Amino acid sequence: MAAMVIVNNPGDWSHVYRPLLHAPWHGWTPTDMVFPFFLFIVGVSMTLSRSTMGKPWKIVRRGLIIFGLGLFLAGWPRFPLETWRIPGVLQRIALCYLAAAFLFRLTAPVSLAGDTRLKVHAVRLVGCAACLTLVYWAVLTLVPVPGGVAGDLRPGQDLGAYVDRAVFGSHVWRQARTWDPEGLLSTIPAVASTLLGLVTGLWLASSAAPTKKAAGMLAAGMVGVAVGWIWGLAFPINKSLWTSSYVWFMAGWASVLLGLCYWLIDVRGWKAWSWPFVVLGLNAIVLFVASGMLAKWRARRVGRSRVAEGPRLSAAVRPARRPVAGVARVRAGESRSDVPAAVRAVSAAVVPQGVMCPKRESSSRMTMACGPKGSSPWRRRCGVSDRWWSWRRRRRPARSGTP
Repeated sequence: MAAMVIVNNPGDWSHVYRPLLHAPWHGWTPTDMVFPFFLFIVGVSMTLSRSTMGKPWKIVRRGLIIFGLGLFLAGWPRFPLETWRIPGVLQRIALCYLAAAFLFRLTAPVSLAGDTRLKVHAVRLVGCAACLTLVYWAVLTLVPVPGGVAGDLRPGQDLGAYVDRAVFGSHVWRQARTWDPEGLLSTIPAVASTLLGLVTGLWLASSAAPTKKAAGMLAAGMVGVAVGWIWGLAFPINKSLWTSSYVWFMAGWASVLLGLCYWLIDVRGWKAWSWPFVVLGLNAIVLFVASGMLAKWRARRVGRSRVAEGPRLSAAVRPARRPVAGVARVRAGESRSDVPAAVRAVSAAVVPQGVMCPKRESSSRMTMACGPKGSSPWRRRCGVSDRWWSWRRRRRPARSGTP
């Protein structure tokens, strides 16, 4: 939970440490490990809860509450009906919880008891997870998109994006507009991530020795990492698509991390350091919703929606901009007379933020591309904060003729 709050609210999305950003498309970063780890631990905790095998209406009620909180957080604070995002993090958690809970009940052996019952149950759940990932791989690589080709995994061109557009329309992630990283089709393999957590929870509930449990989680985790890495050679690891290789790869690392924590806390008895994480884990949903509401409220207060909505899409995902004649010469620093007059009116809209650093570029070129030096358009285009500009003006008074 601590990692999830940090990666969702790193502060200023214009200046973020690279490990706190998601991979542009294929591949993974430490940030891409947070969500599958959470679904994995949801599955582990379900085996420890009596309500999982209790009355079905309690399971449905809990899932609906989590889904409703996700919808509320997606609309907060303005609740725009025309673009209110339907998919989301809490919505996916709710769907995975509901699906995994009922699969857990359906696959439970009736006539067995003890460790034999747990073993048979775990084998059935692993089979369900394998079937879900195989079916998702086949659908995504063999079924052609209407008007497209089969196996196209480019952003917005895959079958999952087509389903999101057909089902949700404009109610998707507004940074992409044509697809959603928590889309409907990619929820199928996300259920498999939760099922693998259920398998680990059954292993923890067995009568094996604590040292053997820790070793088993480490060994099974390394197997999962190997399976995901090998599968990733043909079906790339991708968090936005939640590919099958991503499921097994991240479930493997989650099992390794849980095995290490189990060995440190339950086997070695080193419990003092884990108290802050216990507090966060016991209030996971409250922490996530409260941090999201606070971040969006702050974004509205300061007028910077990117703080709450996340970073802009990278060049690998967003459509490429068409270059305008003469702008390249502005960037290269040629004389003002060589640039057409019409370019000055549009250059501020196409010159990427931060290309012309105010500390290095000359005043004439900055004025030509972004307006007078020190003006609001100039500061916005060049990534200069009002605080830094005020501090610079105090430390270095403006020369005559300089605004």
